Amino acid sequence: MKNTQPIGAMVGCVLGLGLAVNIAQGEERGTCSISDGKVVCAESVADRKAVFDAMSNPKSVFYFNNLLRNPDFSLDVNRRETYRRSLERNRRSMDRYARNQLRLLRRGKISSAEYEKTVSGYKSAVATYTAAMHVYRGTVWHSKTKSRFEE
Repeated sequence: MKNTQPIGAMVGCVLGLGLAVNIAQGEERGTCSISDGKVVCAESVADRKAVFDAMSNPKSVFYFNNLLRNPDFSLDVNRRETYRRSLERNRRSMDRYARNQLRLLRRGKISSAEYEKTVSGYKSAVATYTAAMHVYRGTVWHSKTKSRFEE
C-alpha cells in the first residue's frame, strides 16, 4: 500500500499536467502565431473562415503588437521572406472569405446583421495584418544581421 501512493501521486500529476496543456492549447486555438518562421492562423490556409476568425481575434493583434518588444525574437534573412509570404497567404484567405460573405449577402443567403459581424471582424483582421507587417518591417529595419544586399 505504501508503494502505490507515490505511484498514484505521480500518475495524478501527469494527468493533471496533460489536462493543463490541453486547456492552454485550447485557449491558443483561434489565434495567429509564428511557427518555424511562418504565420500560422489555422491548420490550413484553405479553411478561410478559420483564418478569418484567427486574424480577427484580439489576442492575435496583441501577440503581434508585443512581439517586437520580446528581446529573444528575431527573423533571420532567410526567414523574413517566408514570414511575409505566409502572412500574405493568410491575408488573401481572409479577403476571400469577406468577399464571399458579401456575395452571400447580395444573394440573400445571409442577413445584414451577419454581414455586419463580418465587417467588424474584417476591420480587426486588417489590424492584425498591419501589426504583423510592422513586425516584418521592424525585423528588417532593426536587424542585427547584415542584409544580403550589402557588400
